[in-house]
Order: sequence, then C-alpha cells, then structure tokens
Amino acid sequence: MSIEIGTVSDFGVDSKEVQNFYKETWHRPIALPDNDFYTWQFKSAPLHNSLDLSIIAYEVKEKSILGVMGVTKRPMILDGKSIIGCEMTTWVISERVKSTGVGTQIIKFIQSRHHVVTGFGINPGALRIYMRQGFRFIRQIPRFIKVINFEPLKKYANYDSLAQDLIDRWKFDKSSQFSVNDVTESSLERTNNFLTQNFNHFSRDLAHLKWRYKNHPYFNYKQFMISSQSKNNSANVFVCLREESSLDGFKMLHVIDCFGADANLPAAVGFIEDYARENKFDVIDFYCTSPSINCHFVSSGWFSLSDDLCFQFPHIFHPIEMRDPPTANVVYWSKENFEKLADTSKLYITKQDADLDRPTPENLHKV
Repeated sequence: MSIEIGTVSDFGVDSKEVQNFYKETWHRPIALPDNDFYTWQFKSAPLHNSLDLSIIAYEVKEKSILGVMGVTKRPMILDGKSIIGCEMTTWVISERVKSTGVGTQIIKFIQSRHHVVTGFGINPGALRIYMRQGFRFIRQIPRFIKVINFEPLKKYANYDSLAQDLIDRWKFDKSSQFSVNDVTESSLERTNNFLTQNFNHFSRDLAHLKWRYKNHPYFNYKQFMISSQSKNNSANVFVCLREESSLDGFKMLHVIDCFGADANLPAAVGFIEDYARENKFDVIDFYCTSPSINCHFVSSGWFSLSDDLCFQFPHIFHPIEMRDPPTANVVYWSKENFEKLADTSKLYITKQDADLDRPTPENLHKV
C-alpha cells in the first residue's frame, strides 16, 4: 500500500468521504457524519479559511481513507503568548492498517504542524501511543454538579444518605448580589486580558466566541457579563450557558464557560444558581480544570464528581448513561514551555473546548 499522511484539503478529498468513514468505522453513532456539524467544527473555525484541516491516512493509489483524526486549529495562549495550537477529536483507524504504525504517524504529523495539542476522551489503547509521543494525561477533568430539585434526579443518580443530607444543607439560603450586563467587545477584551494574565487557554477572542456560540448549527447558547454590585470596577466574569430540557423527566443547565476576575466569581456563581432556580432547572453542571475558579463552585455547595463519591451523576444524556468516572479525560503536549502547560493550576479548559459539548445523534435535531 502507498499510504501518505496529510490534511483532508491537502489531498483534495471531499469532506463527505471523511464523514462516511466515521459513520462506517466508529464504534458507536456520533455527530460527525452530520454535514452541518462536521462543517462547523472542522471547516468554519476562524483559522481554517473554510479548509478541512483534519488529518487522514490516505491510500493514494486506491484513493481511500484508512485513518482520520479530527483537528480544529485554534490559538493557544501559553505563558501570555499566542501560539498555534489544535484540538484533536475522534481518532479512528481502519482495521486494515491497525498495528502498522499509521496511528503514530498521524500523531507525529499533527505535532509537526502545531506548538500545542490537546485531545479528550482518550481510551487506554490510544493513551499508550500518545504518551510514547510525549503527551501527558489528566485522568479526570473536574466536574461539578449543583442539585436544585433532587426528586426527578433520583432514578438517574447514584447517591447515599450523606448526599441527601448535603443536598438539603447546600440549598439556596440567600439572594446573591450581582449585576448582569451584555457581552460587548470592550468588556470581552478586559475579561480576556485577565484570562491571559492568569491562565493558559485556547483563545476566547471575539471571532472564536462567535464561531463557537453564535454559529453552532444545533445548540443555542446564552452569554452574559457578570459583576458584583460592590466591585464593578474590576473585570467582569464571562458566563455562557446552555439549557437542556429534552431529557427524560428533568431540566439541566450546562455552564459552558466561566472566567474572569476572581473578585467577581462568587457573584457569577450566584447568578448561575439564581438563573437556574428562576427558570426551573433541576440540576446544573460545569467542567473546569482550574482550581482557582472551581473553589467558588465548591464553596457554594456544588458536588465534585471526582471527590464526592456519595453523589454521582450521568456523563452522557442522549441516551442517559452513567460512566466511571462521570467526566472526560485529556491528553496534552507542547513543543516549547511544556512545564508551563503542565502547570494545571493555570490551565483553563472547560466544556467549551474540543468535543466536551458535542451533540449526539439522538439530540441533533431536538436542540
């Protein structure tokens, strides 16, 4: 066989061939065969210029795809500097070429074109390949759950008597003091400056937020700027929410992004909880790697699914499915300043990144 590695656009391959390869080869139904979603994730991102930059192993003589890794090119802010990064997702190799090294070649090709690379939801077999290529592993992205109305959740959660006591103890006990403002270019710039000064993160500039939140083909997102009524002079907190009411018997609010000045984070958490209560949501979840942000959710009575084993909640919702652990993992690699990226206390990754908030086939047309 004559196998070469390159981007879908390099080979002039129609993206629909890649979508069909995913449909035929991936072990369970996923959203990537859907043309609208695939185009949004792999061709419409701001740095792609409408090119499909996913990486394929291509049999040139047969003109057939033998492997693919979905790639979204995106600036990574590392140690205050913007460099070329990418988010990898959904790596699959044809049975014809498994154990031939094709998968490793794909990873090496991606590393040759980017300075920072991350991937999520890694299975044990793939993890061995990643780590041999210099990647490191975070087994669990911290995930937090706020229970507002426990009754409709009981048949889906795993819980004991301690969890029931804590849910009662952690109920809302006072009205939070916060101001809600529209997201403007200037307010986003101030908030992004705070993020860049304190964290390593994929770009949240105006172009990427528009692509990620306004142009998503299926999900609807709500964006807010939140500040404390007593601390309006500091940078606001950017909050993005997604509402989900198509679940069986309960309503869920997903916190997709939450970043900004530490002084205003308690107000942001208060806003999220009040929003959920006023709009009759039963439960809220939030994925985030940053302890300095997560501490505000913990102090407000959110369960940590990594640590609070008395309460566990499903990770997949269409269909509802409990996993152990009930969150995602991540691999990461950097060509330079690896020690900066490995400082996970300064790494900001949330459900916004990669496919942590990807629709499933069951809810593509429900949301």
